[in-house]
Amino acid sequence: MRSLIIIIIIWWLIFGGYGLYTYFYPATTDRTTRIDTVPLLDQWTVSQAEEQQQPVDENPTEQWTDDDSTDETPTDEQPANDTPYNFEIVPVAEWLAVPWAVVETTPWRLLVTERAGRVRQIVDGELWAEPMLVLSQISNRAEEWLMSIILDPDYDQNAWVYLAYAQAAGGGMEVQVVRYTDQWDTLTDPFVVIGGLPAAQRHAWTALAFGPDGYLYVTVGDATDKQLAQSRDVYHGKILRITAQGEIPADNPIPDSAIWSLWHRNPQWIDRTSAGEMYSSEHWPSTFDGPPWGDEINRIVAWANYGRPVVSHERTAEWMVDPIAVYTPAIAPASLLIYSWSMFPRRQDQIFVGMLTGEWILKVQIDPQDPNRIIQTEKIVDDSYGRVRFVWQWSDWSLYFTTSNEDWRWDSRSVRDGVYQIRLQSQ
Repeated sequence: MRSLIIIIIIWWLIFGGYGLYTYFYPATTDRTTRIDTVPLLDQWTVSQAEEQQQPVDENPTEQWTDDDSTDETPTDEQPANDTPYNFEIVPVAEWLAVPWAVVETTPWRLLVTERAGRVRQIVDGELWAEPMLVLSQISNRAEEWLMSIILDPDYDQNAWVYLAYAQAAGGGMEVQVVRYTDQWDTLTDPFVVIGGLPAAQRHAWTALAFGPDGYLYVTVGDATDKQLAQSRDVYHGKILRITAQGEIPADNPIPDSAIWSLWHRNPQWIDRTSAGEMYSSEHWPSTFDGPPWGDEINRIVAWANYGRPVVSHERTAEWMVDPIAVYTPAIAPASLLIYSWSMFPRRQDQIFVGMLTGEWILKVQIDPQDPNRIIQTEKIVDDSYGRVRFVWQWSDWSLYFTTSNEDWRWDSRSVRDGVYQIRLQSQ
């Protein structure tokens, strides 16, 4: 009898609570995508003009399709002489321990963060055995750990590298953003850019990105306190904007505050298009703190309210900003890259999202005429690689990704974590 009562309670929390939610906040839009209906690509097509500009490898293997054709796209953007290209997924480095983020310092050198607090380097395709940095103070209870790594816009002159990680603080935990100097075999001279950011075992993700304005943008989860996402006085559930020294820009929306946008749940990665539009991937309710599923892609604008904890899914309110996409079931969007290589104009500004739950890479095409509208959604990379954590673009125009199969939500399949390249090849 007790088991039956427990099952009924759980059922009501998931479905009954969702029913009440839909009653008080009826659906007003239709932007939800069921990820199981999104096609998996098997070939990439390149126009003749693009083909003349790119290097191509030989010995094709697998394929994907990327013709960018939609009902809304003019036919003159689909040349009849498009050439199909195969792709191959090539291991760059394996036997990493949950790699979470990667940066390229030169065309032959990568820095990789491992969740447990290590910064590793891959030089000429070889993973060095000794870490550049080991952070012994890392908090490692659940979702926090060592998270982001980015380079300073003037890295070639100052060799500055920025890390975001959680650490113990006063019986709890906090997130710090710390700048280091890259000495090639180690990272030195730590400088705390901003500290004391909210953290918890859940919703503690912190991503970093420099904008074209030269300021540093920092995502902050609500640290499981959803009501604080609404407060202007704390940084729970916010995207922040600061200088590289941790100072507050004079033109921020709130005087003397780093807040740029607010009412977020757990924003993951952020990136910008060639026109300067910012987008973020965001994890949304997981049953215990709202209706299940409903992960989002949001267009980020200053002083905008993104609804946490009042609305989600298809629900909306007049004074809140709707996501441009909602995904059900959950895809756990762990990263977001906006492809920026100008030699492929038809690929430029496409969004690529690494999916932990969906276990693919999602390719999203934004309408060039409307930054709030998606005109195409497809998947690349089959699910045999497991949980895709991070996606980025290397200077050779290729896409790369990392996996997180050995993190605390361990995948039972025998898939080792690593760094992989998606390489185009001629047929």
